[in-house]
Amino acid sequence: MDPKPATPKLTVIEMDPVRLGEAIKSDFGIVLTAVEKTAKGYQSEVYRAKTTEGRMVFIRINKKGVAFEVESLGYKMLREESIPVPQVISYQENPPTIGHPTMIIEAAEGVSLEETNLSETEKEKIYQSWGEILRRINEIKLEGFGTLEVVDGKLRGKYKSYEEYCHSQENNYNEVVNTLVKNNLITPEEAEKLHRIIKEINSLNFGQASLLHRDLKKEHIFINHGKITGIIDLGRLQAGDPRNDIAKSLLYQNNKEKDFFKKGYGKLADDPIVIKYLAVRATTVALPRTKEGHKEVAEKALEILKKILSEF
Repeated sequence: MDPKPATPKLTVIEMDPVRLGEAIKSDFGIVLTAVEKTAKGYQSEVYRAKTTEGRMVFIRINKKGVAFEVESLGYKMLREESIPVPQVISYQENPPTIGHPTMIIEAAEGVSLEETNLSETEKEKIYQSWGEILRRINEIKLEGFGTLEVVDGKLRGKYKSYEEYCHSQENNYNEVVNTLVKNNLITPEEAEKLHRIIKEINSLNFGQASLLHRDLKKEHIFINHGKITGIIDLGRLQAGDPRNDIAKSLLYQNNKEKDFFKKGYGKLADDPIVIKYLAVRATTVALPRTKEGHKEVAEKALEILKKILSEF
């Protein structure tokens, strides 16, 4: 008797909702309905579906083989700290049918902060809560610095020291600054100021690293009935300086929003180093973009960067 032919692995490119539903049932033992593609991200493709109990879930399939192990453990850690994040239902590094790292996660309750139109009173409450939640995330201490790995069931930074981590980033920052100069977006004098800021940040000594979200912005915060109900997108978690995380959240806030956020976060949000981190974060976002929407974000970041540099 001829052997039964093996079921071919799916690829992200050829994945269609019907086949994905079948693959999820085969690989995870989970029956999903109403599967539909919602987004094609930089690193992963995203599908939405419903479980047989009616729960809305998202299926994320990584295109580049980057593990979801860190992100999954990050969600677990934050839930244990009573920080509002969705529950990871399941993930596999190499599901046999799908053939790519796949995570199934509950949908956050409510709508993203980006989609809402809040009154000043509501905004004060939400932005203060945003600051409080980020502070609680940053209060989680980790060994090591930089990109996270899972070691013995715990998150740990890839680099043993902050100095080693900073050294690993030097070429990246130099390339970014040089690109901005080459495209006439900043002057050589402004570039020199940036290099001095980066050098100062790299010489910091702040003790044990904190857990950093690294991308906590309006699109990644969900609210419902006047409160934050979900923090999403833990794909960029790192171990590092909490002032770096504060800067990322401040990047697109107006002055009133910043005041509310800082009130929630506390004293560290007013540390002078935060502004210097803000310059560095704006630098990476200000790189030339061609996609609609991304270009506007880059232009806004460049405006912020130039304003900060003008004050140094």
